[in-house]
Amino acid sequence: MQDEQIIADETTITAKSKKKDFIERNKQTVQSTSKSTFSKRPREDSPSSQNSRQSSSTKTDKKKNHGVPSSSTHSNYSRSSEIALREEVKKLKRILLERDDWLREKEAELLDAEDIVDALQERVREVEARNRELQRENEIMRNYIEEENAKKTSPANEFNIYISSMMNEIRGEPASLERVQEVEDHLQKENEFTNYTEERNERN
Repeated sequence: MQDEQIIADETTITAKSKKKDFIERNKQTVQSTSKSTFSKRPREDSPSSQNSRQSSSTKTDKKKNHGVPSSSTHSNYSRSSEIALREEVKKLKRILLERDDWLREKEAELLDAEDIVDALQERVREVEARNRELQRENEIMRNYIEEENAKKTSPANEFNIYISSMMNEIRGEPASLERVQEVEDHLQKENEFTNYTEERNERN
């Protein structure tokens, strides 16, 4: 009985071994056949597979481009930023130079205006001095005219007073103080009028 069991086990093992060997041989045959087929006839890609491959490569390139910037991209960005800054600096310098020119023009205009103001002030001082001089001359003329008008209104009285004063002096009698003062005032006014007339003739 044990011998029969052993024989059955050996038969089973042998059958399994043969089956395994058969499967291995078939597998090797299929692999060799497929390899030879692929080597003889290269597979042609279908349009859909080509498009999918191109789209995948394009996506890969886009990811590379839109990802972390490369050294060349960063260098170009830095260069463009530097150029923009230089242009901005040039623009600001040009504006400052224009403002400086404008300020210099305004300063020159102010200096000219100050000179004009000084000249006008000097002219005003001259006019004021001339006005004072004319007022003094007018006062002298007014006094003289008033005195002449007074003489015309009472020539006999004036003449009599003058004759009386002269006679008193001849007789050695002192003249009255009022009369002496009147005579001195009269002589002073005549002198002022004479001086005024001479000055006026010299100016003309």
